Amino acid sequence: MTRRPDASEYAEYYDGYVKLVPDGDIIRVLHEQLDEMLELLAGVPAEKAEYRYEPEKWSVKELIRHVIDVEWIFVCRALTFARSDTSALPGMDQDEFADRAASVEQSLGDMRVLKERYLSG
Repeated sequence: MTRRPDASEYAEYYDGYVKLVPDGDIIRVLHEQLDEMLELLAGVPAEKAEYRYEPEKWSVKELIRHVIDVEWIFVCRALTFARSDTSALPGMDQDEFADRAASVEQSLGDMRVLKERYLSG
């Protein structure tokens, strides 16, 4: 896909996110961003992965876990669209997901492996 989706193709809530995506081949852009993110995460020391800039804010690990979870939700939604299924789209409560994700028990390296397996499968 080389064109930006029309605003009628997504909920208004996502407009700010869609506008942040660079123009061009979205598959190439996603691969480039993944490489950049994995490189960035490889440089995060373990003690910084638990860092929160405020007590009730998510840690670095929780944020990365959230990104992975949301990607899975959007993959399920994309499959729904691809199959012309009219069922309700799967949703999520991001705070409940975060509370139950056990991110504290995972290292950023574990998350990287999960991400790489997800992409190769």
